[in-house]
Amino acid sequence: MFTFSYPVPIISVWILWEWYTFTTTRNKLAEIPTIGPDTFVWSYLSAWRFVFAAKSMIQEGGEKYPNGIFKVYTLEAPSRWLVVVNGEKFTQELTSAKEHHLSKMAALLDLIQAKWTLGKDAHKPAYHIDVIQCYMTRHLTVILTGMADEVHHSIKDTISLSDEWVEYPCMDVISRVICRSINRAFVGLPSCRDKEYLEIQRKFGVTFMASSYSLNLLPKFLKGIVAKMIVPYSKTIQRLDSFCNSLLTQRRQNRKEPGTYCEGGERDLVSGLLDVVPVEDQTAHDLGYRLTIVNFASVHTTSIATSNIILELAARQSYISNLREEVERVIATYGWTKEAMENMVMLESFMMEVSRHFEISAIGIPRQAVKDFTFSNGITIPVGCSVATSTANIHMSSDFYQNPDEFDGYRYLKRKEDGHGHSLKQRMVGLGKNYLFFGSGRHPCPGRVFATIEMKCILAELLLNYDFKLPPDGNPPSGWFGTLRFPKAKSKVLFRKRRSVKG
Repeated sequence: MFTFSYPVPIISVWILWEWYTFTTTRNKLAEIPTIGPDTFVWSYLSAWRFVFAAKSMIQEGGEKYPNGIFKVYTLEAPSRWLVVVNGEKFTQELTSAKEHHLSKMAALLDLIQAKWTLGKDAHKPAYHIDVIQCYMTRHLTVILTGMADEVHHSIKDTISLSDEWVEYPCMDVISRVICRSINRAFVGLPSCRDKEYLEIQRKFGVTFMASSYSLNLLPKFLKGIVAKMIVPYSKTIQRLDSFCNSLLTQRRQNRKEPGTYCEGGERDLVSGLLDVVPVEDQTAHDLGYRLTIVNFASVHTTSIATSNIILELAARQSYISNLREEVERVIATYGWTKEAMENMVMLESFMMEVSRHFEISAIGIPRQAVKDFTFSNGITIPVGCSVATSTANIHMSSDFYQNPDEFDGYRYLKRKEDGHGHSLKQRMVGLGKNYLFFGSGRHPCPGRVFATIEMKCILAELLLNYDFKLPPDGNPPSGWFGTLRFPKAKSKVLFRKRRSVKG
């Protein structure tokens, strides 16, 4: 009896606490209708249903309240309640809310369970975001040239230019290419080709997201204990120590040589960090943290989005000839430059349509209330509550799109005024009210320009040099886990050397 009596009071106290917080928050949100049950026991069952059926539950809410607000009970949110807004009006109010009312950063830190996954590093100043938005954007021309070069070499090293069809796991191949090419912009040559470093960063994104999501499902009193067993962050930083020390030493030596840094030095994330991070904080640990965070943000989502586009293009062969012709013409005119990327309008339209039609998240613009926030209809979001918009109910709305359920890879094109060629109705990196892939409002994705360029470089390289198609028996459909959609790990693509290469 003694062996089993000790946990009973702890479990009883936890159940009482969960019941109290559930009831308190539910009462504050009483005006908002619920998708699923809203009683204590049945809500927990509904929350586990949400893990595997979030998309259908959010879609149900959108159909019932197309221009309103609803809530679902979910283990993903700190308060266990996620409020979802629908329609242009409330989405605009959400995107316009100030950070000290509805916070993107608070929502992000909670999503990754930063208190338990990153510890004290979670509250470091976000110098890396400043560098991406300012320094790297300022040197975009140089950085783009390097990324395009690295895309070329990484694809050549990863996908064989065979005359026969060779099958590859799409997500695995693309994540390797993306990790290497984006690190050309982060750490430069030759560091971006360090195989051990790349494998550490690539695997971290997968294990970190899985551990963060797992912690979200646990009661708070277990999170600290379980985090020590499953979170990969501390070990990752330790494994990067030698790499970061060597990189810092090299860059500091370059800066000591007159003119080296200014005239011939790298233009990358590390160079920008050395400009803005206080000297006393320029340690291997600090650099490891920032490289790990930007890789996590860049590689994981971009790999999913690019894999989706490649799989759809492989399935829709009728688009390939037009896209190839455009890429060949644009590269012949502009080379691998910013101007070339801007003029690949057919390719960009196809990318946007895949991202619209097969969104990678059921929700967009996630925020957490750090002050009570009241929408124009009088509904108040209390402190600590999570709120987002329904991505599908925007992207699949007939208010914004003609025949939204149909896939049209040229949907975003329009004829130029002179009748020659096409331009885009809107850009992928734009912040329109009807396209939320990179967010909208005050805090869109800071790396959206680089992500879009990288995806275009990869797709253009494949179109120029490879034929590709799906296996004869096709692929399993994408799967949902919580609010996120993933291509199946088993999804394959067949590649071979392009049969009709011009020139």
